[in-house]
Amino acid sequence: MSLGIEFPLDNDLSLAGEIKRKEDDRPFGVPDISNHLQYVQLQKTLTQIRAYHSA
Repeated sequence: MSLGIEFPLDNDLSLAGEIKRKEDDRPFGVPDISNHLQYVQLQKTLTQIRAYHSA
């Protein structure tokens, strides 16, 4: 089993997503990666926990 983080390639095309994109001044088609660092840190923590319990 491996854990990984994927770069968010999907976009929120809802009305709320469009409003957020415009507020963030992002061009159409550019995903919101504001939480990406938190997801990477979570993945690192989970990998360390799994390695500890596998030893």
